Amino acid sequence: LINGNEFVQQGALSPGKIFGSNDVMLEALITEAGVEARVQHVPDEMAALESAITQGCASSHMVITTGGASVGDHDLVRAAVERCGGRIIFHGVAQKPGKPMLFALFGTKPFLGLPGNPRAVMVLFWEYVLPFLRAMRGAKDPWLKSDLLPMANVLTAKGDRAEFRAAQVEGGRVTLLADEGSHMLRSLVDADALAYLPASQRSWAVGDAIEVHYLP
Repeated sequence: LINGNEFVQQGALSPGKIFGSNDVMLEALITEAGVEARVQHVPDEMAALESAITQGCASSHMVITTGGASVGDHDLVRAAVERCGGRIIFHGVAQKPGKPMLFALFGTKPFLGLPGNPRAVMVLFWEYVLPFLRAMRGAKDPWLKSDLLPMANVLTAKGDRAEFRAAQVEGGRVTLLADEGSHMLRSLVDADALAYLPASQRSWAVGDAIEVHYLP
């Protein structure tokens, strides 16, 4: 469910409108994982969102939303989930990108509320959604393949949240790519891994080990 009034699927853009990318991106990623996906656009209206969530839960094994998961005036996903009878398991993760992520259950049926920014959606898909889908299909080791490898450059991270950064692995060493905002996908094009920066460590010297998760 792609939540938001600002998206245009085709034609000319009017003021305040943008072309969406999460719909095409998520459908392609889920299909590539061997799972059938159905995309639906939902406006920022409580009644429409409640109806879409209810119908999605009735017709699907899992519901994923993008947008509306934060705490602004137009972020209605949590309230809609609760009004539809969903049980919130967590809302908010101390990480970058993807802090507003929400997970709920409708009975035993999973519901994932992702933020609207495309980079956050893609990173969260690889780190959470794809392993979850693999596990639902019986995989015994659903996670991305990981490794501990030496850094090729110096890094000092800001803030107090864990991070997932775009990275390249070459010659057994990890090079971090440009740190971009949650709305930008550019550096992910050149990435073959995500480097995991735990909140407990904020600096790395050349040669220090860092955890990487290889992209599929």
